Amino acid sequence: MTDMDDAELDRHFAAARARPPEPDAAFMARAMAEARAHQPPAVAARPPLPSGRGAAVLAWLAGVAMPGGLIAATLVGVLIGVSSGDLVSDQAAVLMETDLGMELVYRFPAIGGFFEEI
Repeated sequence: MTDMDDAELDRHFAAARARPPEPDAAFMARAMAEARAHQPPAVAARPPLPSGRGAAVLAWLAGVAMPGGLIAATLVGVLIGVSSGDLVSDQAAVLMETDLGMELVYRFPAIGGFFEEI
């Protein structure tokens, strides 16, 4: 291959841009036929949603029910966390009496503050 200067290279690029490659018509027909074969079948349009006062009430109830479950789960979690405060301290004290508890405090001194003095 010979060395080309920038002007000659630009001429080659201009010639390539002047005649962009076009795919063969038979290839495009085969590709489009295969694409149509992979398309899902058309589905019927959904019937329109009911309108009126009853539909509005149902839509409101559906909107309230979704965050209602999340709120209920949050409140139960808070209730469990608040009501078992002493239980956690008792479990921590029992853990500190074991070799595992002492090993944890030895290896991770930062967790020593979570346990009550025995």
